[in-house]
Amino acid sequence: MGFRKTAAAVAVGFALAACAMPPDPPRVAACDADIAQLTHAARSGDAMAQYQLGTRYFISWLNPGMCATGNGADDAVEAYRWYTLAAGQGVEAADKRRRAMAGAMSRTQIAEAERRAGEWLHGAN
Repeated sequence: MGFRKTAAAVAVGFALAACAMPPDPPRVAACDADIAQLTHAARSGDAMAQYQLGTRYFISWLNPGMCATGNGADDAVEAYRWYTLAAGQGVEAADKRRRAMAGAMSRTQIAEAERRAGEWLHGAN
């Protein structure tokens, strides 16, 4: 197994282990509240909030139904988008996670995530 696939498998394994329990209404509400709060901070340019928001979407991608706002493949795009923005501000963990995700995403998804990150950087949030 190549480095990218191994890294992606390790990242997926850690996320699944952290979220192995099935979602319940309080956890879904907490996830959605986290996303709302982190989105506000991430849009203000807070690199760690961008990383944490990316992680929320990453977990939601791996665990459909974890958040009411979850949207399957779009969660991967949003995770990649926010990891890209955090990595651009020097958050090394975001860059590692983004590179690991790339092995499990289509080129179309990656292009969409990069388009969204570019729009955000140019003020079109």
